[in-house]
Order: sequence, then C-alpha cells, then structure tokens
Amino acid sequence: MRSLSSVPYYRFSSFVRTYPESGYGPRICYIPSLYRIESGKGRLITEKKTYEICEGVQLYIEAGIRHQWVLDSKNPIVFKVVFFEWCRNSVTELEAPLDYFCDPGNLYFPERLHPPGPFALDLYRVSGSSKPWTEHFDHLVTPFEVMNTGAKTESLRKQARFLQFIEECMEIFGVGGSPLDPRIRNLMNRLKADRYGKKREDAEKWWYSETGLSRSHLYALFKEHTDLTPQQYWLNCRMDEAKDELRSSLLSITEIAELLGYSSIHSFSKSFSRIVGKTPSRYRQEYRF
Repeated sequence: MRSLSSVPYYRFSSFVRTYPESGYGPRICYIPSLYRIESGKGRLITEKKTYEICEGVQLYIEAGIRHQWVLDSKNPIVFKVVFFEWCRNSVTELEAPLDYFCDPGNLYFPERLHPPGPFALDLYRVSGSSKPWTEHFDHLVTPFEVMNTGAKTESLRKQARFLQFIEECMEIFGVGGSPLDPRIRNLMNRLKADRYGKKREDAEKWWYSETGLSRSHLYALFKEHTDLTPQQYWLNCRMDEAKDELRSSLLSITEIAELLGYSSIHSFSKSFSRIVGKTPSRYRQEYRF
C-alpha cells in the first residue's frame, strides 16, 4: 500500500492578470506548475525553446526550469496556475508562496528543488476548451496562500479536487498511467456523479461491493489518496455543486437545496455553513457572477 507521500500534493494556486510594465522573470520555481491561459498573447522563453502563448494554451513547467514571460503590450496575458508536488516533500513546506520562487537577484536554494516527476508531461499544449479542466481550475484557484499539511477542511477539499484535476491533466497531456489507485478513482467519479439526492441507506455496502474492498481497507486507501473519507468526499462534491449554483444560477437557495436532495433549507444551510464556512446567502452575495 502506498503512503500519502507518494500521492501528488496541492500547494497553492492563483489567478494572474499580467501587466506589460511589470517584470516576469527570468525565474525558477522550486516545484512543478500547471497553467491555463485565459486570454492575451505573448511568449514563454525557456533555456531550450521559445513558445507562443495565446488563449487556450496549457502549460506544464517542471521544477527548476528557468523561464521568462514576454508580454504583448496591447493584449497582456491572463492565466490560472496551480503549483504542486508529485509527492509531498516536507523540505518544501514553506510559509509564503514567494518562497517557492527564485527571482533575479535572489539566492538560489538547491535543497528546495523538487525532484523530477514520475510522468513525462510535455511542456506545451494548445487545445479547445476542456470543461473538466476548466471546472477543476475554477475550484482550485484560491487566494494566494500555501496549503501545508494542516487538516483544515478547505485544505482537504482542495487536495481531493486536485487529484481529479491531475487526472484530467494527464489525459490532456497524453500521459499513460495514473497517480490514483483505479478503484479509488472509479469510486471518486461515482460519488461525484451521485452528488444529487440523499445518501442511500445501503451506500456504504455499495461502496465495498463496487471496489471489492473491505470497509477498513476501503477507508484506509481512500483516505491515503484524498485525506477524506468517502462520506466526506461525497458531501464536498455536493457543496461544490451548491457553490456553482449559488454563483451562477438564478435558482433560489430553497430550490438549490431541493436540487441536491436536502429535505429542508435548514439542513442544507447547516451542512453548507459547516463545510464552506459561510451561509449560502452570504456566499452568494460575495461570489455571485
């Protein structure tokens, strides 16, 4: 059985709107990163090659690659980026996001450099919109803060979402294999698909029969991969769906509760507040598109 340290680990993410007058490199990042270009034009210059950047480009930059962004003055780049580790490394559990970069004029700390990943992802991909990729990016991008090993609810939720995200990345970049046990991956997909409606009374028995694992083995393996139990993961899938509806739909909070199979708005609000940390109405006020 693998330990959690062998599972890809989310560190932090950001939504970045660049400005031509600002400097963007050359820099080195101590951990790998994945980018989705939302808009704009420019170039990415590495030690070996220059890449044309435009909307829809997807990038993977391995740890230790010196790179620099060159921006179009009339159409600067807007992107989303996720920084992660292929396996969790206590050496790189730093406090601030900028500690993960070596910018011009800064000291270089070779002990912080993450080792090469187990999968050979290409640096550059141009593709049309990928709904799963975009959805995962939207859920992952948070205020620019580092997720360390503390078991805060938000950290656990981000890690579970990140594992689905990295699966999608590997499909987009044409990589074989998977960082997830296939039984856990299949169960995660089924739990996400079952995010509508009440939990069936026989749900746990169904989880065991679906994976062919005993209860103790299933829970141990699922928690190794996600830091969550199946029940917690299922509830988080429901809350992710609720947040999407609150941000973008015209449904009332009562209608959203009914959509997700809650018997009352009170039970939905209680679950939402416990997991998200805000009431549904407050979340809608703050994040409505």
